[in-house]
Amino acid sequence: MWKNIKFFEENIIFTAAALDTAAMDAGATAPVISDGGKKITFTTQQMKNLGDQAVLTYTVSNESTNYNAQFAEKAVVCKADTEAGTTQDDLDTYLTLTNGTALDNAVIEAGGSKENTLTVALKQSYAGEDTKTFTYVCTIDATAVEATN
Repeated sequence: MWKNIKFFEENIIFTAAALDTAAMDAGATAPVISDGGKKITFTTQQMKNLGDQAVLTYTVSNESTNYNAQFAEKAVVCKADTEAGTTQDDLDTYLTLTNGTALDNAVIEAGGSKENTLTVALKQSYAGEDTKTFTYVCTIDATAVEATN
């Protein structure tokens, strides 16, 4: 059983990720899917005006054949990429992260996929002329549920 669960965990992956055109045109970097599809890393454009935002659209796929993927309320968790210089304080103070609801308490059946969004918006501006980009790392949180055929 443990081997099957491990296989399940390895096969709940990001299979697509893109930032909105406005963010990309303003200098955001294209999202990168890594760690065998388990992680998305992306950097926003320079954010300086209240309401500036970047919208990440991503697809989570369940490549398992034996298990459905059950998600909790926070199916995808994004945190500051401290290696890129973004701090958790930056996120808490200056930004809001809003996940779409397509994966909230959802099930992706074995072999299926679902698309969702994450919006990063500037909620407090910096003093002076300072602007900043923000780098995030997003991961998937799902539980195996035996598929019934």
